[in-house]
Amino acid sequence: MVSMRKNFVTIGIILIIIGVVIFASSMYIATSSLHYNEINLAPGQQYSLHVTNTGIFMYKSNISYPVKLLQDNVTLTSSSYKSGYYSYVVEPSNAHAIINIYNNYTVPLEIVYANIPISSSVVISGLLVIIAIVLVIAGIVIAIYGAIKK
Repeated sequence: MVSMRKNFVTIGIILIIIGVVIFASSMYIATSSLHYNEINLAPGQQYSLHVTNTGIFMYKSNISYPVKLLQDNVTLTSSSYKSGYYSYVVEPSNAHAIINIYNNYTVPLEIVYANIPISSSVVISGLLVIIAIVLVIAGIVIAIYGAIKK
């Protein structure tokens, strides 16, 4: 009976370890396709961001108003604002699509932005996160069951 309990605990721990490894690898996959940066723009200055895939563009700045985004071969749709972050769906029309972030204010801007492409790697990393969570929960349940089983 003791070895049976020990087997359940061992299997639970192995599932937890596998879940953590899958979760870490999914985070690596997700962040490898993420493009983020922090920029400082003086009044009248602009920054060009090249966009190749449909995705989500998000930014936060040091002012409470949206910055001016100039579009070149790209469409920005479905804008939203939540918790200080402005976000847009980005749809490039060709390989030369550019979002120009323009400071049309009289104060310097500090902007942190992220361009998140909607690609197969992002979808795969999302699925891996779900699998990892299921494995960790199953591992915890099995390990606890093995530890308390008489």
